[in-house]
Amino acid sequence: TGDYIMLRQPVHIKGYELNGSLNLSEKWRANAIYSHVEGKTATTTGGPLNREMGVSDLNPDKLAGSFTWSFLPNAELTLGATRLFSRDVNQGTSAAESTRGYTLYDLAVNYDTGRFGKLSLGVENVTDKFYILSYSQVGGQDNYMSGRGRVISLTHTVTF
Repeated sequence: TGDYIMLRQPVHIKGYELNGSLNLSEKWRANAIYSHVEGKTATTTGGPLNREMGVSDLNPDKLAGSFTWSFLPNAELTLGATRLFSRDVNQGTSAAESTRGYTLYDLAVNYDTGRFGKLSLGVENVTDKFYILSYSQVGGQDNYMSGRGRVISLTHTVTF
């Protein structure tokens, strides 16, 4: 009949995140963050937690970093990179899944005019890399989607 029946199973999720910022000089700053999460669930009601949770529940490990250059007292340029790592879970079982990682680069320039607000120019996915979202890399998904290509945005923010 096409009905979907959800069975709630117990889960155990654990992870950690490390982040840091370092002022390299008066004009340069570096930031980094790493996150790791893993989880298990039961495959049968009342059974043991015997299946690793996949990408539909938990993202692969992620590392992001950026360098910011304050080239004027009221202006800065930031170059950042984000890496989602490859991951293999439940290998040798019917729930096996493998995802391939990818790295994206972003660039942003901010200029604070003071009285007239802040101007920002951002470029996401600077290299216009073609990639498949981690969630869509797993077999059986009806929503097969690629990530966004290069996106350029111009923003004017006024605070009052």
